[in-house]
Amino acid sequence: MKKPIFKRWWFWVLIVFVVIPVLGGFIGGGGDDSTVDQPIASEEPAIDEEPVVDPTVAETETEITEEEAEVIVTAEQLLADYESNELKADQLYKYKLVEITGIVGDIGKDILDDPYLTLTNGDEYAIISVQCYFKNADEEAKAIDLAKGDQTTVLGTVDGSSFNIVVNDCVIK
Repeated sequence: MKKPIFKRWWFWVLIVFVVIPVLGGFIGGGGDDSTVDQPIASEEPAIDEEPVVDPTVAETETEITEEEAEVIVTAEQLLADYESNELKADQLYKYKLVEITGIVGDIGKDILDDPYLTLTNGDEYAIISVQCYFKNADEEAKAIDLAKGDQTTVLGTVDGSSFNIVVNDCVIK
């Protein structure tokens, strides 16, 4: 004679790991209660109030073009540093405003449709390059005038290595 299903060990394991969490999700709602008892913020400022403008935002827009680079390096040296010791290169360049001079290897868009240009050491068979993403549409427009093989200088923030060496918020000098 067979045991009833509720007396089998695997039945209780199934209950503990599947049924209880599913029921808990339905009963608990899984929602975030942090918005409860909070007033809804008005999208428009009150009549007496003026909108608050953060002065640092406006300054940041122009700072990168007027700032001095923390590090000045060639694409060739930057690539060599990351190839020889990525940890040391991150210490030297990562999250710093860097001025990089190199040969334009490619100008295009990535899979997310973000425009970029790559700087190389001049080796047309190089696999790794410095991939520069533009700060804004004005900088993207400057890239239209560039061609493969041109030498150019960019100013941007190094984000580290993920196959290519990624540089964000680039300004073409």
